[in-house]
Amino acid sequence: METLKLEVPANQVYSIDNPASWVKPKEFDTDEASKHPDSPYFYLLVDYQERVEDACVHGYCRTVQKIKDSSRIEDASLFLRDLDANNQHLVFHRVDIIRNEQRFPALSEDSIEVYQREKSLETHVVNRLLTVSYSIDDLRVGDIVDLETTLVERASKHPLWVKHHYTTFWLDWDFLVLRQSVRVINASTKALSLLHHRIDNGQPVDTREQLDPAATFEKVYSGLVPKTIPGTVPEWLWTDFLQVTTASTWRGISRYLYRYYLDTGALGARLDIDKIDRLKLVGEQRADALRMIRFVQNGIRYRGENHGVYTHTPKDPRQVLRKSAGDCKDKSSLLVALLGSISVDANLALVNTSYGKGLALRNPSAYHFNHMIVRVRMDGEDYYIDPTVQKQAGDFEHATQLNFGYALNLDVLGEDLVEIPYQLPRVVYQLTHRFDLSAVEQGRGRLTITRKYLAHRADNLRYHLDARETSEVEQRYMDWAKDDTELELSVIDAFKVIEDSQTENFLLTEEQYEILNLAHYDLDDRIRVTTDFYQDYPVPPREKFPLQICADGACEHRLEVHYCRNPDIEPTAEKFSNRYFEYRDWVWREGSALKFSTRVMPYREVVDRSELSQYEKDVQRMYQRSINSFPCLPQPDCQSLWSILAGACLLASLVAALLGWAL
Repeated sequence: METLKLEVPANQVYSIDNPASWVKPKEFDTDEASKHPDSPYFYLLVDYQERVEDACVHGYCRTVQKIKDSSRIEDASLFLRDLDANNQHLVFHRVDIIRNEQRFPALSEDSIEVYQREKSLETHVVNRLLTVSYSIDDLRVGDIVDLETTLVERASKHPLWVKHHYTTFWLDWDFLVLRQSVRVINASTKALSLLHHRIDNGQPVDTREQLDPAATFEKVYSGLVPKTIPGTVPEWLWTDFLQVTTASTWRGISRYLYRYYLDTGALGARLDIDKIDRLKLVGEQRADALRMIRFVQNGIRYRGENHGVYTHTPKDPRQVLRKSAGDCKDKSSLLVALLGSISVDANLALVNTSYGKGLALRNPSAYHFNHMIVRVRMDGEDYYIDPTVQKQAGDFEHATQLNFGYALNLDVLGEDLVEIPYQLPRVVYQLTHRFDLSAVEQGRGRLTITRKYLAHRADNLRYHLDARETSEVEQRYMDWAKDDTELELSVIDAFKVIEDSQTENFLLTEEQYEILNLAHYDLDDRIRVTTDFYQDYPVPPREKFPLQICADGACEHRLEVHYCRNPDIEPTAEKFSNRYFEYRDWVWREGSALKFSTRVMPYREVVDRSELSQYEKDVQRMYQRSINSFPCLPQPDCQSLWSILAGACLLASLVAALLGWAL
């Protein structure tokens, strides 16, 4: 990625000056630097001090780091800070090196550079942030680096910056912190809300307090040791932090942003839909609404301009339509305007793509959201649509449901946070293996695999197939078939889509293979087929944390084995369930066919730690049944065996008669 160095006057982006008079200096003990021999580096002091005013926020930070291994020198010698030059300014106070108990000043303006990196340009997002960098020369093992800066942020036309405050002070690091200090001065006219979040024995614990105007919060934390949280926990189970936000309500945020967007022209625009040549309407409201959704999803290119006010403000829908490009905010505002032109009730909605159900646990703040979608109301039902998704299908009843947890709908009167409807137990995948072993005695067999993808899995597959070479897709599906069956296969008819339902939103695919190695099987050999979607139900590595289940819906696996004669097998069935999933499998015979069916249906996405023991027992039971096996050559049933014996007796009589005649 190319980095452009900018010639920017220093007083516009950064400066060098002493700390402000409101900053309270903190002490640290250099004798502690000789301790902790097992740490390649650690911090003797991390000091955050923040002064919140109505039109300005000062964020002071001081870090004192001990370098004990050469592997840390490269990272410790480079300081980087991204900022918006329109309303942010960085002040350097100190860069000192303490070596052999002697302090050397290392702050030099010659070592400060400014770049515009555009780190998100490859994902079609432009933010125009500047990066201020400082390089520390001659850093050695054993040095202590004392770095002190203040970031000044001023109110602007932006709807949130400074006007709505949000800061997170992390209290858990990847390294040892001997002392961390947090001090917040509320010099504004609004109350601030403080959320203290910590993980205590695997359980999230939250406490809240209010910081009134003219009040100060200060706390010192000692000996912060890194906490290890397994990757199987929910994404919203954050480690320890202190979060400071403007005291507000979800309803107040909804009302504020609605009015702001209305004033900026992002809402209320009137569009002449008859002049949109790519939008073909049929005159029926429900059908036309779907056509408008697909037009915005597929016909408006994604491109984000996340700079200045546009980090949180949609553009005028007429501008988005004219450019045929925009980000989630722009595409959402265009869709709302289009639907409004045919009298469909629709509004902008804010979501977070990773918080999930954890959003409701946070203090209300507009900064929690990183994505915008649209709520559409049709015939008394609410449907949530993501305008940035491509290749989507299905009517309103069969469209993909969004698993974002909660949404904040923007309304003139304001709305509270609402849970987005999401039916976790609905079927999203059906896999069928059909074996034709009627000619197995001649060493021939055929395997036909059908797969039915539904809802979001159908949408994802459409996008995947259109973006890949056909030969690559065919090879991948053949590899999966071989992995599932461990058979030698040759393609009869390669992977293909045999049905794509745009109304019910499913894709049905098929592939056919010849089984090449059946001649090596005898009466005692069995073919094994793996059911592999059990991996969505992980086993917890540590029982003190809640567990995230990865299942996105119910999955079914069916096996059909067709023989030349009736197989001798007793029907079996297994079923068990808990609060988190239901498992069922059964085996039966239909004529000369042996049939298996397995279904796993999830009910919840997160397992409470108090119920992990029972959950794990049921998962292990399910894992033990992940292999289905059946004979390549079926054992004959009683009737068939009697026929064979009768035939053998008749043959023996004929042979004896012939032998007697010959004698």
